[in-house]
Amino acid sequence: MRARDLLLGLAVAAAAVFAGLTLSSASDAPPDRAARFVRSSAVAYVHLSSDLDGEQWKRANRLAEELPTLALVRNDVLRPRLGEVLGDLDLDRDVRPWLGDEAALASVPVGTAQPELVLLSTKDEQASRRSLGEAGFHLAARYRGVQLLATGERRAAIADDFVVLGSDVQVRRALDVHADAGPALADNDEYRRLRDGLPDERVAHAYLARGTIQTRFAGPAALLAGA
Repeated sequence: MRARDLLLGLAVAAAAVFAGLTLSSASDAPPDRAARFVRSSAVAYVHLSSDLDGEQWKRANRLAEELPTLALVRNDVLRPRLGEVLGDLDLDRDVRPWLGDEAALASVPVGTAQPELVLLSTKDEQASRRSLGEAGFHLAARYRGVQLLATGERRAAIADDFVVLGSDVQVRRALDVHADAGPALADNDEYRRLRDGLPDERVAHAYLARGTIQTRFAGPAALLAGA
């Protein structure tokens, strides 16, 4: 799937959130520590509150079955992109046992390409490291005091209770940002203003950088720029 398709899916996901995917009775907004790994230049970012066994996700899945748009985003946009980065890691079999309360997908420009970065919070570092090993990841190097794991063109690192997955340059840049060696999306004023304006009772939110849709789409879709 091309970046154009991904961005369209993210725009639909954002619209779905605004349309009523606010299912929890929690009093606090979901954590968003993943944004501290993402460069402020990200053109797209999707964040999920990943308590998959919680009532809000059960209700969200029921809603996705009732609304074809949500099912399309989940099945045809998000899952394939995650699958490309995860490789032999199976979401249900290998990731779910140690997945914490956050998961995120970011599209960050690197030259003329925009490879995706996946961030998965982990509640059991040993289990997540074991899953990576079983999926073929092996120790390749150290960077900023963190072990870099590799399999083929994919890289992984475990830092600050997050599994970081992507290309070599994406993972290294994510570790740079987390070490305050680059501007983070978490500190981007536009992103923070938009995120903080959302309801606390949400399972997901999506961000598209200002100008992203304007440069990638023509016609009425360009009106969504900055959503």
